[in-house]
Amino acid sequence: MKKLRLLLFFPALSLRLLAQNAPATFPCLNDPQARQFDFWTGEWNVYPTGKENLVGHSLVQVVSGGCALLENWEATNGTNTGKSLNFVDIATHKWQQTWVGSAPADTKIL
Repeated sequence: MKKLRLLLFFPALSLRLLAQNAPATFPCLNDPQARQFDFWTGEWNVYPTGKENLVGHSLVQVVSGGCALLENWEATNGTNTGKSLNFVDIATHKWQQTWVGSAPADTKIL
């Protein structure tokens, strides 16, 4: 778990340093609501709740000038992959997730 904590620490620190010097062209870097899920950034090994069998890997990146998070998912057994784009909808001021995967159940989550 120490490795996971270090992976999460450095992306968050990088975002804070960028936000301090962010020009007006990257307003999301200084928007507290857009920063609410920064803890999610990094590389993750994914396990079902209460289980020890690894089911996948997820890489979560801050993209689009800090206005979105991109999740890159891959199942360990090779059965599926997918991506989600997560962002604050400027009309509703709520987080939105759009998921597209290799399985036929592509989803938009509001």
